[in-house]
Amino acid sequence: MKIIKNPIALIVLLILILILILVITLNYYQIIKIEGAINHLISIISIVAGLLLIVWQISEQHNNSLKAQDEGMKQKIKLDVFSELDLTLKKCQNSLVETGTSVLTLPQKFDLRIFQQSITPSFQAAPVNERAELLTNMHFTATRKLSSVVMVLEKYEIMFPDDSVKKITSIKNKDIEKLTKCFTEFLNFTRAFLPINVPEDRVAQLGKVYSPTLPNKEQLENLKGLSKNYHKQTIQMLGYIYDIRRESQNYFLSSSFDRQLPPRKPTDPNAKVISFYS
Repeated sequence: MKIIKNPIALIVLLILILILILVITLNYYQIIKIEGAINHLISIISIVAGLLLIVWQISEQHNNSLKAQDEGMKQKIKLDVFSELDLTLKKCQNSLVETGTSVLTLPQKFDLRIFQQSITPSFQAAPVNERAELLTNMHFTATRKLSSVVMVLEKYEIMFPDDSVKKITSIKNKDIEKLTKCFTEFLNFTRAFLPINVPEDRVAQLGKVYSPTLPNKEQLENLKGLSKNYHKQTIQMLGYIYDIRRESQNYFLSSSFDRQLPPRKPTDPNAKVISFYS
């Protein structure tokens, strides 16, 4: 079958067969019945050529069938990888939105309680629902989800363009560190104002929740700045999620739908945009 795939080898093989048939035929007729030998030779050549053509056609059909099966298998693998990556990106996106929104809105909740007490000094505003433990869990859940995106990319690194996964991993790891640094600064300042759930053995003495003093105006402004820094970093990470989703759609699905999605264009000219090709 390998010889048949090569046109030159096929021609050489046909010539050798014809020479062999000619020698045998001429020897058989002892070069006496030349005309009969030639007619007989032509008939044999026609039969051999027809058989070779049939074999070649069967070989081509078989090869085309294998190529189609191989392409179908590759496309299925691409769809499976895209589905896994897209689900991981969705979970990461939801987690980032939750932690970023919680941190950003916390100063506003303090501000509302300060306003309520300023109107009615005797009014005891209910403590905020956020706790240091809750905020910490949300943040580190988001970082784990970010790491899971990197793990999926590394899992299928062989499928992506050269060094693209390494570049994306390097960018995301650096920004995960920035995100954690912003959160640490935010939490270290905020924990002094966050309520604490009292252990059961101290409930009778302190009540179910211990509520520290609300931040003053200056402290609240500092808190707003720290929360905005953290939220800004989550927005940057959400931008990366957006980039990877669009890049993966272009990479895995563009051949099926005959179109390409344009890259993200952030309003901040200094913001990074992730691409599989740069």
